[in-house]
Amino acid sequence: MTKFGSGNKWGFFPGISGRWNVSDEKFFQPLRKYVNMLAFRPSYGITGNAWFGEGLIYNKYSSYGSYLGTQGIAPDNLRLTQIRWEKTKSWNLGFNLNLLDDLLQFDLSVYKKYTSDLLMSNVRIPSTTGYSNIANANVGKMENEGWELFVTTKPILNVGKFNVTLRANVAQNLNVVTEMDKNVLTSMNGQFNNRNEQFVNRVQIGHALGGIYGFRYKGVYAYDYDHNGYFQNEEK
Repeated sequence: MTKFGSGNKWGFFPGISGRWNVSDEKFFQPLRKYVNMLAFRPSYGITGNAWFGEGLIYNKYSSYGSYLGTQGIAPDNLRLTQIRWEKTKSWNLGFNLNLLDDLLQFDLSVYKKYTSDLLMSNVRIPSTTGYSNIANANVGKMENEGWELFVTTKPILNVGKFNVTLRANVAQNLNVVTEMDKNVLTSMNGQFNNRNEQFVNRVQIGHALGGIYGFRYKGVYAYDYDHNGYFQNEEK
């Protein structure tokens, strides 16, 4: 693999999962008339991400100027020998519940993810290096947590070759940036402005990635000249 330099070429990403069908236990038999299935599905694992292209650990050269009739060359990029795998550690607690001969089927998942060595493309760097940005870099850490509920039914209406099945899905995901490179924070966070219909996306430690920031709304200015201390008629 030519994506990573020496010491970072390989990654170890284990995972483990299990399932307990509670409804198959003897103590659960009295409830089987109403609860067809109850299961618990815990899991834990580490995944690696390396979505960028090959060859970033090498310099690429192209022609650049000439000297005494001899063509010169110069590097087009900085070698990324220290770039690492983006790693995500996550746990998930899953639950399955089927009721009334599978008429109602529920699937609930609760999870939390910890991402380190967060990868970012086109990262700006000080121009004193001779370059304005690098292709990719590990810039920070982030956490995600949330839940997802999926509800479905077995076919509840059959007409000839057609049937009706109801499905619904609801979920919530919250993320927070726990660590971020200072250069990235400086380059990504723009200045506030007071123009209408304008907002600012900012990356701030302790807040959600890409959070929207702006002025707080306090109401509509609805005073006329006679009630704000300024009078068109000087005699007043």
